[in-house]
Amino acid sequence: MTINETLTGLDRVALGRAIEMYRTTFPTLRPHIDRQLAEGKDRDEVGRYCAHYLQVWNLRIGPWLVPPCAVNPDAAARGENRLGEVDAMRLQRRMLAAGLSKYEGHPMAALEQAERSTRAAP
Repeated sequence: MTINETLTGLDRVALGRAIEMYRTTFPTLRPHIDRQLAEGKDRDEVGRYCAHYLQVWNLRIGPWLVPPCAVNPDAAARGENRLGEVDAMRLQRRMLAAGLSKYEGHPMAALEQAERSTRAAP
């Protein structure tokens, strides 16, 4: 996860959704997120944490594997896949091509919704 990257408006909306999804999905962990926000921790950083955690959870990948929001493009370009970089980059590219942010908390559900919307459009 690159903290110094430039976020788009789409990314910030997805990060906000990730925070809310995290708080709803993991109610026992909600106080942790609420405390970080109340203490003034950067909302984008909290959102990145939530998106990362949710993607690992929703994609059912091992916690040692890289989700789409945290893939290192250089490692993926070199074909390194020991941490799932190539697979994560493929999924990230699908998400971006569908007009989604790489920070969607539930990538597959977001892709399915985007595909349904595309099919329904006249």
